[in-house]
Amino acid sequence: MLFFKESLKTPSVSSDGAVHFDNIKKHAEIDFSIVNLYYKDRETNVRNHNFFVRLIKQLLSDVTQEETSYLEEVDRQLRSIVRMFKITSEYSKGEPILSLFGDTVMLFEKSFLNPFDVTEDINVMKCVYSSSTDLGMNHPSKIENGHYMFMLDIRALMIQYKRWSLERLEVGDHNLPTLFVYQVLYTNVIKDLFDFALVNRFFDAMGEIEDSDPKHPFHIRDYDKRVDKAFDDLFEKLAFTNRYYTEVFSWIPTCFSDNALTLLKRPVYDDNNNTKIFTYLSNSIILNDAIFLLSENGFKKNRDIITAYKYFFRDLVKNKYIEHFNFKDSKLYILTESLVNDTKLITGE
Repeated sequence: MLFFKESLKTPSVSSDGAVHFDNIKKHAEIDFSIVNLYYKDRETNVRNHNFFVRLIKQLLSDVTQEETSYLEEVDRQLRSIVRMFKITSEYSKGEPILSLFGDTVMLFEKSFLNPFDVTEDINVMKCVYSSSTDLGMNHPSKIENGHYMFMLDIRALMIQYKRWSLERLEVGDHNLPTLFVYQVLYTNVIKDLFDFALVNRFFDAMGEIEDSDPKHPFHIRDYDKRVDKAFDDLFEKLAFTNRYYTEVFSWIPTCFSDNALTLLKRPVYDDNNNTKIFTYLSNSIILNDAIFLLSENGFKKNRDIITAYKYFFRDLVKNKYIEHFNFKDSKLYILTESLVNDTKLITGE
């Protein structure tokens, strides 16, 4: 059972429950257009030893060759590269990256785009989990804290790099991967990170949330107070109610997706234990937040998903997969330990 599979129907939400989020969304879109333009025009490089720079260089062939041949060369190397870089895939268990941005980053290799449809503004690294509540729209090169999980389409990434390179070479500019990662790959992730921060702020509404910390050389709006006020009201409306977990997520507004449920939906990836575990893990913390929001009133209605969730974590610990996640301060580690040691925590039994 996949918690947020694409086939899930979005529940209908009555208009009286809608959060007045239109102005926040409009302003976020305006601010992102400024952020996007600034970082994509900026001639700044990440370091040569950056994970994605090394990945691109390892796969790189002649960017001037025909795209089909270029992609065939990428495909020929893909399996060995994924293992070499310890990226989770159907043929590689994967490990956290500790020196990319934030505290840890986990990557899952999967082709989810048509590479020939990729433009410079397409995000080829979809965020599937973020622990951050920061609404500063910060460039990933400036992110210092948090745990993140991404689904990376390497085939689309390499076509995107090839097309970006050709455009720059035509006007006499250099096409270093260090610049591409800064300008394109990282900048395109910002919208996903912002939406995940919104969802996290909703579930943390009753706790203390750190102020966002925009790190731009220009001004963007302060979203914290407006978002938190809207979410306080919505949290009170949804807490301790008898609802399906999908309904909770369909009520949470986001700025660059229709709502939280749309943000979290993805295809079913269960080729084997590696892909299944990564997909389940990326859903688990946010699902746990929803179950606790509903509390005992929601346990019965969500019994099937809770049971699947509980047994998944038992298997996770039994197979020692959690040992690959060496971030013991994270919600994922705390959640796993709690579920294994106290089944009452989620079943209410």
